[in-house]
Amino acid sequence: MRPEHAAARTESVQTLKRKLTTRDNPRRREVSVLKEKLAATRDNRPKKSPPRPTPIATVRTVAAAECRIDWWRGYVRSEFYAQQRTPDGKDAIVSTSPSFRWSKPSAPPATLQHVAEAHAALVADLEAGGWIVSGRGNEWYALKLKRPPSRRSVARKGSHD
Repeated sequence: MRPEHAAARTESVQTLKRKLTTRDNPRRREVSVLKEKLAATRDNRPKKSPPRPTPIATVRTVAAAECRIDWWRGYVRSEFYAQQRTPDGKDAIVSTSPSFRWSKPSAPPATLQHVAEAHAALVADLEAGGWIVSGRGNEWYALKLKRPPSRRSVARKGSHD
């Protein structure tokens, strides 16, 4: 770049900086308002966190059901949740564990007492609801559970035939 071009460019950059930093510049006010809005709406969760399935109240009334326990990690806290596939193909949460401190990208270890207690609380809640452990997934926490159909749902099913 020629020296005269470099000097002209430096001068135009300086002029632009002066214009943008003046107090009565409307663009400066717009930028500050946008920065404030961005700071107010900024989500603190990491970008790689999977979205949590939406709880659906009708999940508990499905006749014969299967669910699996999975792990969700937020910015600081994590939790286990039991997820079931609904008849329309969507995932729905059946129950969740108490949240616990764990923000690392790796799965929480079962050797930590607060992690094991949260998992045990979820399993106990599911078993109280009639769910029975039927298998295991790849991770220590990934249990598969089934719930046999209730007598009422079997009677309703037979009445439509």
